Amino acid sequence: MSEQSDNTFEIFPWNRNFESGLPLVDEQHKELVRIINHLATHLGNQSSPVELNQVFADLASYADYHFKTEDGIWAPVFGDDPDYITHKSIHDSFMVEVAKLKSEEETQPLEKVVADILRFLTHWLAYHILETDKRMAKTVLAVQEGLSFEQARQRADEEMRDSMQIMLEAVLSMYDQLSSRTLDLMWERNARKKIEERLKQSEQREKTFSNTLMSSVPGLLYLFDNDYKLVRWNDRFSDLTGYSQDELASMHLLDFFEERHRPSIRENLESFYHGGYGEVEGRLRCKDGKGISLLFTTVPLSIEGRNYLIGIGVDISKRRQAEQRLRMLSSSIEQANEAILITDREGTIKYVNPAFSRLTGYAEDEAIDKNPRMLKSGMQDEMFYTEMWKAISEGSPWQGRVMDRRKDGSFYPAMLTISPIRNRAGTIEGFVGIQQNLSSYEDLEQQFHQAQKMEAIGTLVGGIAHDFNNMLAGIMGNLYLVEQRVSDLPEVAIKLKGIEQL
Repeated sequence: MSEQSDNTFEIFPWNRNFESGLPLVDEQHKELVRIINHLATHLGNQSSPVELNQVFADLASYADYHFKTEDGIWAPVFGDDPDYITHKSIHDSFMVEVAKLKSEEETQPLEKVVADILRFLTHWLAYHILETDKRMAKTVLAVQEGLSFEQARQRADEEMRDSMQIMLEAVLSMYDQLSSRTLDLMWERNARKKIEERLKQSEQREKTFSNTLMSSVPGLLYLFDNDYKLVRWNDRFSDLTGYSQDELASMHLLDFFEERHRPSIRENLESFYHGGYGEVEGRLRCKDGKGISLLFTTVPLSIEGRNYLIGIGVDISKRRQAEQRLRMLSSSIEQANEAILITDREGTIKYVNPAFSRLTGYAEDEAIDKNPRMLKSGMQDEMFYTEMWKAISEGSPWQGRVMDRRKDGSFYPAMLTISPIRNRAGTIEGFVGIQQNLSSYEDLEQQFHQAQKMEAIGTLVGGIAHDFNNMLAGIMGNLYLVEQRVSDLPEVAIKLKGIEQL
């Protein structure tokens, strides 16, 4: 499996609660955590397709080495103990379950397959590693200290009874909904819900549970008291803002926002206590003065008579950039002078821009869910459309001149360009067509041709007139010479004079 990228999402960050006390076992546990996080990154970012064959190869490699390693540790201590025999049978079933998940690849969407794998691995990690492996490791360590096998197992059971049960509940409740929501939203809601429940129960259980969650939340997690002083936060708060842990311990809620925004924030803070759930977008000011766009989700809490604000801030900078780009693209299409329509794979119109309505006369609601064949003028034969459809169905763009019919029955010439729209998997899921009205261009072309004709006629007439003038000049010259010769013949001179005046 390839190396994780900088934007890897740690759905299951490793922390000391997962350590068994046996380095060789922990090394293998970390490998499974790495596989989980790699899969979660693909599912959360919706990035390039997951190479599932490589994933399953990694899981098989993990299982083979890890289980052999464990057997070498457990067998000398547990022998034929029934719990150990059950533990081995669970080992044997691991790849069987993985194979079942792999078979989904042929019938289920990739996202669901990955989500099912993640759900299986997190349950495995929770029950097999965090519970049974850790319990057995504690037993082994106790035996190494000199306790009998029964004494060692009793001590391990007592140490695992409370804290690990809380952690198991937290782990499973957080990861079961992974396939149905985007990762950041899933974590934000789950973290908020779980923190509320645990903080209301007792201070001790809050510390046990919240410490685990706060180290796992992908974003800022914060708790302000009723004086708006920051009293609890996760490590990502410090990483993102640049403030040290000591600096954060003395900071006020308003310190994280620019001076010009503080009055309005102060006015709205009380509404959180009375309005319940609150979700706002804002720019958090970091230590270096830069601002980061975040989505803040905050709820009020009351613990032992004291009011608190608890919430999560999720970085939405990339989402803002995507929204801005989408608005720019949408505005460009809406304001384009060319008619644009978008269809699904079968050719049903799903979008038209205003220029389409101006050109064709069909309003948006008259065109949506219709087929572009409503524009056919009958001036192109079926072979024309067959070749066009064949080209775009194979994924090639098509361009050509068409004569289409408006809603009022009039015809208009257009240059039509059709391009396929592909999804991330490369599959064609629709088409975009652009029509450029050629009416004015063809009128100009016709006028140009007419001007060329008139110019040719003028040239011809000018040439004929020039030749005629040359002939006439010769005739006039000869008449003049004849007049000179017949000056003594008056009647002839008069007739020549009449010819000259014609």
